[in-house]
Parts: sequence; C-alpha cells; structure tokens
Amino acid sequence: MRYSPSSVPFVNTLPPESLRIYDSKELRIYLLRDGHYIESDNSPNFPNIPLTQIIAATVERAWQVGTVQALKEFEGALDKNSF
Repeated sequence: MRYSPSSVPFVNTLPPESLRIYDSKELRIYLLRDGHYIESDNSPNFPNIPLTQIIAATVERAWQVGTVQALKEFEGALDKNSF
C-alpha cells in the first residue's frame, strides 16, 4: 500500500502542519498550505538538512550494518554537518 497525506488518519481534528511518510525506500515530506498538502524537499523543522536523502540512506545502511551502527553514522553526519 502506498501512503499519501489523505490516507493518514489523524487522532484529533486538526491535521499537522507537516507530514513525513517513509514508504518504499523513500521519505516524502508534505506541508499543509491553504488546507492542502503539497510535497516538499525540505522540512521546516530541519531546513538545512536534506532529510529525504539522509533518512533513506540511513534506513538502507541499517539493513547493511544494523540499526545501532547506522544511527551512530547518522549522528556523526549531523555533528559534522557533512551533507
């Protein structure tokens, strides 16, 4: 099943201002604009970090070396700001 902003149930009546959906080895970021979600390359919470690329790479890396190692590498990349 492919997820989209319209398929995500909300616990309360107000939808979040942004959604991040990881599906099929891909992170998608959606921002709420004028009552509709539009896809975005950047997250307003982390504007200088290419989340769509780094999260997908970290998940794939976790399959190769394990979650703990992949998260350590992810933290190292954040510390070095090496994107």
